[in-house]
Amino acid sequence: MAAILDANSHICLNEDLAIDGMQNFTGSQYQPNNYNILVSQYSQYLSMVTMVIFRRAGHMTPHQKRMRTYFDRIGMWRRSDFARSIEQLVDYMFTVVESRRIKTKRTICNSDKKPMYAKMIRKHKGLGTLALNDLFTQNVTSSKRFRNIQNPLFPVNYIDNRLRNDLADWQRETTSFPREANRNFQRFLCYMGYHDFFKPHRAHDDARTHAEAAGLSKNNVERIKHDFFSARAMYSFLQMPPQWEESWFCTLITPLQVRNGLPFNGNRVPAFLYG
Repeated sequence: MAAILDANSHICLNEDLAIDGMQNFTGSQYQPNNYNILVSQYSQYLSMVTMVIFRRAGHMTPHQKRMRTYFDRIGMWRRSDFARSIEQLVDYMFTVVESRRIKTKRTICNSDKKPMYAKMIRKHKGLGTLALNDLFTQNVTSSKRFRNIQNPLFPVNYIDNRLRNDLADWQRETTSFPREANRNFQRFLCYMGYHDFFKPHRAHDDARTHAEAAGLSKNNVERIKHDFFSARAMYSFLQMPPQWEESWFCTLITPLQVRNGLPFNGNRVPAFLYG
């Protein structure tokens, strides 16, 4: 978290952005999760992620419907979480657009047709002001469009492809699915760090990292990588997004891991995090 936030504070992204949600499940298919990501259009630099766990929907057998009714009674579901996770992503996107070096260039945000994205973008006062000044616009593309490099959603499709390939958590039809929300979110953040600071931007003709392709100097990349292995990140020195802070202290709720009306998540107090 500290490495990614450090890099984000030094990058002025002068490229368009793409947002999307990727679905998996946590512990049980009655607990689908949705990871909302913000990706740079050209560099594929992953700068922000938020997560939500929601109740199962879609076609189910009568037995599965009875099971969902039972889990609805015992689980800790918060209906506002989905809107909250996208709102945090849109808030961060506004800070990215505001910090651009080229203040007169219009930023395009590519997304699919999910209504919640459009709703939260319209609701955001800062983005609304930028839109009125023709400095920000949302470009909507069908998620059913062929997934090639000409697709405006290529950056998020690429990240989805890499996640399914690189992280055991995201491989379908296996027993390696995540069991707990905090550990799953932390593994995703670890993957973000690997992708941004270690993985080459292009395998054959561009040895730069994704962070360098996004505009972070090589010296800063090397400093962040050095600090990652040699320095200790202190909570008191960081300004974290709300959900990242919850993950830092392992307080994200896995809805079906509840005892006596309280989430337990199998947690112990992580004393070393309280710096």
